[in-house]
Amino acid sequence: MKKKFEKEIKTITIDKLGSEGEGYSIQDDLAVFYTLPGETVSVEVGYQKRTFLKEILIPSKNRIEPYCPFFGHCGGCSLQHVSRETYHQFKKENLQKLLQNADITTHLHDLISVEKGQRRRVSFSYKNLNGVIRFGFLKRQSKFLTDIDSCPLLTARLNSLIQPTKELLEKITPEKSTGFVMVTETQYGIDFSFSPHHKPKFTPEQIQLFAEFSRENGVSRITRAGKELLIENDVPSVEFDGQKVDFPAGAFLQPSIQGETLLKESMLRFIEKYAKKPKLIFDLFCGLGTFTLPLSKIAKTIGYDITGESIQNLAKVLPLPSKVEARNLFTNPLDEHELKSADVVVLDPPRAGARDQMEHLKRAKTPLIVYISCHAGTFLRDAKDLIEAGYELKELQPVDQFPDTAHIELVSAFVFIKGN
Repeated sequence: MKKKFEKEIKTITIDKLGSEGEGYSIQDDLAVFYTLPGETVSVEVGYQKRTFLKEILIPSKNRIEPYCPFFGHCGGCSLQHVSRETYHQFKKENLQKLLQNADITTHLHDLISVEKGQRRRVSFSYKNLNGVIRFGFLKRQSKFLTDIDSCPLLTARLNSLIQPTKELLEKITPEKSTGFVMVTETQYGIDFSFSPHHKPKFTPEQIQLFAEFSRENGVSRITRAGKELLIENDVPSVEFDGQKVDFPAGAFLQPSIQGETLLKESMLRFIEKYAKKPKLIFDLFCGLGTFTLPLSKIAKTIGYDITGESIQNLAKVLPLPSKVEARNLFTNPLDEHELKSADVVVLDPPRAGARDQMEHLKRAKTPLIVYISCHAGTFLRDAKDLIEAGYELKELQPVDQFPDTAHIELVSAFVFIKGN
């Protein structure tokens, strides 16, 4: 018979913040989320040192009141309790430590942040419990689903859809069923993706309920998991640098317009500073054209990404002589001979980074590489490759696209130093 693990209540002192924003006690070797250095806290310690904060016994002077009633229960934010000065310091010092550990020196800019109420894209979880819908986000390190009625990070439009979506799910989902709902607010319409785990076959009555929901709440399109079209009143579209692009169901989009703008402006600033009147720019992992379209106003730009509706829609609106080419850069990266013709390479890969593509970029000696990254670990891995190949990381701009989390996005300028 398996022995039941006995939980323990301990009083500990927090010494520092870890890389994910968790408080850490050196003496007890325990990590506790929602705590701060200098605090004395009561925690429940479970299996494999999993902790649950019971009470703040002696609070830090840097603790502030969280602005969301679900903080600590919803697994989204981890740093709402931190004073703004401490928060910005934590993010910058965390990045400085990563750079130092990787033996990389550069000019590191101050953090620029996205404000609350800007997030236009969100994935909710749901569960039907005896006909009652629980709808929101999973608690940290738990399968418990925290039911919410609003989120201060979301746009007002997305918040307005939470209650109607719950009411829809009550009508169309069977008891004990679970799934996800992805909602994206574009500049021209709402894209709504319903992804039940049990994959039901929808009845005509259920399709009618979807239709009524879309009309009453101004939803442009509803799909099952971004693939099977259920309802389409019109095609949502996004706007990049004044150009409208049709938005494919479930496609990637920067989570906020403000964050997208901060990334774009940083990229353009680096190009203006380090590229001398470029004639040809390559935009790798271009997607819908977030950066391709503004780049096309500087010079001829060729966007590369895996084949699909996103690049097809971009190709329809991208002004000549710029163009898009379908290419899987993971299995078929551009080689150094192709890359040599570019004056600037911009790349914005997924979290996995661009290791295979980096092998060819190292040998191409492109004068300027602007690398936009959503994962510091893979960015540092790829940055070390470029530096070893003769590039200098001139500047690094951190962007706080996901407020009150430990996540950070980066825009960087790598200049090839002649003679290397």
